[in-house]
Amino acid sequence: MGPKYESIRIASLRRELSKLPQNISLGTHRGKPVIWVLTDKRREYTLDSLNGQKFLKLLNTKNQITGELTTALEKWNTTYSFEPMNIYMPLVNEALFDNEYFDTTVGSQNNMEIRQILKSGNNAFRSKNELITTSVLDELGLPYKIEPRLTLEYETIYPDILFNAPLINYSAYIEVFGMMNDYNYSQRTIRKITNYEKAGLVSDRDIIYLFMSNSVDKNIIKSRIISAIENVIPDCVSEI
Repeated sequence: MGPKYESIRIASLRRELSKLPQNISLGTHRGKPVIWVLTDKRREYTLDSLNGQKFLKLLNTKNQITGELTTALEKWNTTYSFEPMNIYMPLVNEALFDNEYFDTTVGSQNNMEIRQILKSGNNAFRSKNELITTSVLDELGLPYKIEPRLTLEYETIYPDILFNAPLINYSAYIEVFGMMNDYNYSQRTIRKITNYEKAGLVSDRDIIYLFMSNSVDKNIIKSRIISAIENVIPDCVSEI
């Protein structure tokens, strides 16, 4: 991901960690594992007690977030020569689609027959390029849905992909186009893009158009997605 998104991720992990009690540790007493909670004095709970189970769950969550934060900071330090940026929250942007939109949208709504099915997990794809695009989303850790229904003023469309960047409350569509040297296909593509524009969808913000020939560069797909995400994060940032 880009520096603004990664800065938000680091800040989010730090915020989650700060909400957890820091005075819990795992120890042993008379050879048995126990949970120690330091308040005015050290309290001790066996792991099979209700308090022990409660504090063990908090400790596991703390350790998990600490690990994620350590990994994120190590990745940051190997990628950038400056400190993570302070992003003002909550984010305010003009994108049309947010987390709620993604959560309430149903995927796999296009009932048109798929001539040659390409399967990956529970998804069926109409083209290799769509499958490759979702593999990039998987690498980025971004959830997605295939062919949801989108009703525009002029027609109902089933965009190839709807993805979500939950950390910044942002979602966008992806359309994967090929065979632009075919006249009929290119005309349908132009009409589809025109209808998206009439509906107010902004290119590289609300929808990403990927034009692919026989050769597919996953790095280009990744950079387009990351660029769209970075661009919806306002530039009101400062280094910590």
